[in-house]
Amino acid sequence: NNLAVGARALLDAGADHASTGDGSVTTPLRVARESRALDVVAVLEAHDPSVKRPSVTSVRIQSAGYEPIVGLYTRRGADSLPKSFVAVCNQNGWDGETTWRRLNGEGNWFGHETNDSYIYYNRTDGHWWIDGPDGLGIWIASSRTSVSPPASVIEWTKDG
Repeated sequence: NNLAVGARALLDAGADHASTGDGSVTTPLRVARESRALDVVAVLEAHDPSVKRPSVTSVRIQSAGYEPIVGLYTRRGADSLPKSFVAVCNQNGWDGETTWRRLNGEGNWFGHETNDSYIYYNRTDGHWWIDGPDGLGIWIASSRTSVSPPASVIEWTKDG
């Protein structure tokens, strides 16, 4: 559905994200949460500076069925790009910077401590990706949030 798109358009047009309209205690955020409209919740929370967002600084993969992606990943800023991502783009004749901005936007990503594997949120498909040291996708997981990758309780699916 397009609820999140509509919520973003209303906020961009100046709608008050905290308005109760009729003076009741029901806010748009509360309605979205109660309706489980998680995409709208994400839009409203991103717009509200008072919402505290978790600060995930690292991710550890303990077991994955593919040894190169096991290990500690630390958060990297949106101003840097994964080396292996850039290499895949170059091999395909794509501009790495433009492609990264289209897929990851201005989001943080997580880089492996000893090789070029990385984890990032793909804004175009709404999935977290774990890409191996060659820059190719290994595991993906659907997620309603771009703040941090899903924990082990979320089912990751083998790519390909």
